Amino acid sequence: MSVDPKHLDYESGVKALKRLSDKDNSAMKRIKRYAWIMEGLMPTGSFKCGVGSGLFTIPLAGAIVAVFISALVYLRTFGEVSAPLWLCADMLRPLYFSGGASFVVPVGGGAVASRVSPSRRAARLIKHWLKLRVILANAQKNDDSGDWSCHTLRKIFPELDQSNPYEWRYGTSRDTSVGLWTKTDNLDQFELKALLEGHHAYVNSLAYIPAEKPDADGELTLKGNHTYESEIIASGGNSGLILLHSLRTFDPTSCGRLSGHGLNVCTLAYSRKLKKLISGSWDHTARVWSRKEGRWNSDLWLEGHEEAVWGVAIVDAGPREGCFLTADNMINLWDAEGNLLKRLKGSPAPVRSLAVMPDCETFVSACNDNLIRMWNFDGEVLRRLYAHTDYVYQVTLSNADMDLLLSCSEDHSARLWKDGQVIAKLLHPCQTVWSVSSMPNGDIVTGGSDGCVRIWSRDESRHATQEKQDMYTSAVEKAMKDYNDNLNTQSQPRNRDASTISIDIDLSDDDPPIPLVLRVGADPRQVAEDFGRQHRLSENYINQIEAFIIANLAACR
Repeated sequence: MSVDPKHLDYESGVKALKRLSDKDNSAMKRIKRYAWIMEGLMPTGSFKCGVGSGLFTIPLAGAIVAVFISALVYLRTFGEVSAPLWLCADMLRPLYFSGGASFVVPVGGGAVASRVSPSRRAARLIKHWLKLRVILANAQKNDDSGDWSCHTLRKIFPELDQSNPYEWRYGTSRDTSVGLWTKTDNLDQFELKALLEGHHAYVNSLAYIPAEKPDADGELTLKGNHTYESEIIASGGNSGLILLHSLRTFDPTSCGRLSGHGLNVCTLAYSRKLKKLISGSWDHTARVWSRKEGRWNSDLWLEGHEEAVWGVAIVDAGPREGCFLTADNMINLWDAEGNLLKRLKGSPAPVRSLAVMPDCETFVSACNDNLIRMWNFDGEVLRRLYAHTDYVYQVTLSNADMDLLLSCSEDHSARLWKDGQVIAKLLHPCQTVWSVSSMPNGDIVTGGSDGCVRIWSRDESRHATQEKQDMYTSAVEKAMKDYNDNLNTQSQPRNRDASTISIDIDLSDDDPPIPLVLRVGADPRQVAEDFGRQHRLSENYINQIEAFIIANLAACR
């Protein structure tokens, strides 16, 4: 499907660019300035002359310099705006063509480059990509047919079905709905109550929002995109939207939407006390939303993250009441006005999840190094929780017992923690347990990579039949055997103990040490090199870490 840039300019224009983040605007202005320097100093009809066209006239060396510098600028811009790979290829293709022409015909290289104008083309592609992304995030409309509708998209893509000139249908291989389940009369069965639709792309974050106050007539009152006095489930996903669905009517069509993110909304959290919703996205931003008398507003736009925002939390009591936590490669603490107070580094990137403890003076984080950390708001790591053997995707508090901490991981398990100790380990046949939560009665709910939602209970009256439990146990035992065999295969040498140790590595006097977790029997050099690449350390530092690992492994024997 081809894009006509003229329609993008006609439909979105400056208004779309005003909705870009500061980081996107900065990246776009930088590549436009670069294009002007390279090809816009002396425009002459179809030929655009500048520093670039001059470099391409210099045999070999000039073309190499021009291609190398331009490629670096393109790739940096491509990464900053989170553009797709096909756009990167389209940006680089004219540049490589100009460079190749310069090698074949050195004298004519400058003329070819000034005619092709690779940098100006790259700048236009970035500009139109950002405009299109804004349109997709802000000009979507739900209808009865389950399609996205947008007059702008019809003008950009004129080859769409003429019978429905405003339709653009998205297909995806993942489920694109939110399922609501309710208990049946059978003790071990739930039934699907409703499928909430509207994203037309995969959904990966949810937040429950209680009613502001009971409705007098027991029904949802609507006014445009505003929701009044209703229990709501907020959902975010790859559509870039946050959709709001009523939990009274169970209407599959959303009763409201919050638009503003340009990419996947991967995390949501709601504070009942402050009545605020916070969202994190792959567009490197977090947003804070609030509902007042049914009207939703975007209160804050938290910018400055280096990568996707995987974890968010709201501090709704204590000395830091009204502050917000967000996590990308680091943990960021913001005040109630959206000012950045601290950036905390104490674990390898990325930080996957955050949760504020009941005292509201400490919080916990989950990360890819298998550990859960407890912090205070001064940035000190107070405690590290060891048990998981792979990535920890989520950490949260129990809704029934606030002293209980729940976590889930890539190691086939979800775990319950109390006072820093594991009190229950919930094994799954699937390796990845993406999410974990709890119900008011204390039951635990998990979602896994095998497409199953599982409910766990201490109450024997709610347990599955013995036959189903035996079948489940058999499936888990087989999956865990395969998982452990794989771990043993990766461990070197094979006959060594597969247990792990943690070594604290100091990278800076100003930051807390970073724990390096490794299996006893792993190759010290390989572990040191992997850690060094992750944190961009020098060869000398890597050698010191290797020696430190060897010394610690020897002490464990």
